[in-house]
Amino acid sequence: MGLAILSPQLEDVTKTLNSVIRTILDANISMSIQENAISTHGRIDLEIRKKYIEEEYLSMDLIPKDEQDRSNQPGLLEIIYNEVNYYMIAGTADADCEHLIYDFSLSYLRLNPNHIISIYNQFFISLEIINEIETEKKYYNNWLKDLTQQS
Repeated sequence: MGLAILSPQLEDVTKTLNSVIRTILDANISMSIQENAISTHGRIDLEIRKKYIEEEYLSMDLIPKDEQDRSNQPGLLEIIYNEVNYYMIAGTADADCEHLIYDFSLSYLRLNPNHIISIYNQFFISLEIINEIETEKKYYNNWLKDLTQQS
C-alpha cells in the first residue's frame, strides 16, 4: 500500500468519502469518479489530482467497514501506532507524488485530527507532524525523504 489513511475506529465508507470530498475542496485538489466506481463489495474508487509544475495524481480506494474489520488482524494488516490499533479506511497503490501527498495530508488531518496517514507502511504522518512541517518550512522538495530519515 502506498498511501494509507488510518482511523482508530471502523468508519463507514460514506463518512470517508465525505471527508475526502471536504479535503479536496479545502486543498483545491481535483477529484474524479468514474462510472462503476463502486465495487460489488462496496469499495469506492476515485482519483485525486492537482497541477503543480507537473500534474500529480493518486488513484484511491475507499474501503467499506466490514473489509476494514476483516483485514485488521495479526499477520494481515494490523497497524499499531502509539499503542493504538488503527484501521485502514482508504489507500493507494503508490505514493510517488510528494506535493499532492503533502497538500492532501495537511488538509485531511486538519479535518480528521485523530487519523494518521501511512506511507508504504514504513512511517506515519500525524496532524502534529504535518503541522510542524507547515509551521517551520511549509511544503518543500524532499519533505517525504526527510521524514523517512527521521522515523
